[in-house]
Amino acid sequence: MNLNDLRMVLEWARDEGWNPGIEDASAFIAADPKGFFLAEVKGDIVAAISVVNHDANNAFLGLFICRPEFRGLGFGKALWDEAMLHAGGRSVMLEGVPEQQGNYAKSGFVSIGKTVRYCGVIPGGDVGGPTLSDEGIDRLIKVDEFSNGYPRAAYLSQWFKPTPSRKTILLGTDPDRVAYATFRKCAEGVKVGPFQAFDRDQATALLRSRPFVSGSENTFIDIPEKSKALTDLVVEMGFKPVFETAKMVKGSPAMTQFPPYSAVASLELG
Repeated sequence: MNLNDLRMVLEWARDEGWNPGIEDASAFIAADPKGFFLAEVKGDIVAAISVVNHDANNAFLGLFICRPEFRGLGFGKALWDEAMLHAGGRSVMLEGVPEQQGNYAKSGFVSIGKTVRYCGVIPGGDVGGPTLSDEGIDRLIKVDEFSNGYPRAAYLSQWFKPTPSRKTILLGTDPDRVAYATFRKCAEGVKVGPFQAFDRDQATALLRSRPFVSGSENTFIDIPEKSKALTDLVVEMGFKPVFETAKMVKGSPAMTQFPPYSAVASLELG
């Protein structure tokens, strides 16, 4: 894919109810420009997938979509097989929707947990920290590498860069307890991620900073099941679970060290 192709595929994702961010395309493709693929049949684009190589050992698979009228004909599987070659010998992670988890298992992926999307309306506002400045981006990339278990510099250097629809809020000056959250406008509401905080006060302040939220607009956050503290907090705020994926891997998963309040950046790139 090129950038315009990816924008088209993200429109497909919106039609599927995945609700990507308004400006996701440029940050996604910056992660690995060769990691986005299309299947074409007689001039028609029929399927898409991404296999993004984050570093020499880790890749992430996402955006696997086949247009409804071409499903069940083998085009998606053929594209999957071709795209997986791009990962080489890397471990590959994905967030699998329930109806596809059996197919992913047949391809050698095993479940290592689940991620639950919560939706709610955040009370209050404007009580968080400052918007991340350009000079703070390198710092957060290092923090993410420590927590996530491997570097994602190409991806996050764009993801953390402020845009009209995406902002990262930073709390604290202690280098060992950096708390932050990225907020981005989506077709519906605002999504939060990545999210990292070490205690309830930090987590609450980050959520309530809500730079793009006004009135009763919905906020969405994708929380791994291991982050029980954050799950408990958003449930107390009135959030409800609306979507669930299985975190699956082919190969050896990275050794993560996430703080107790954590949420993923995106289900498409991890």
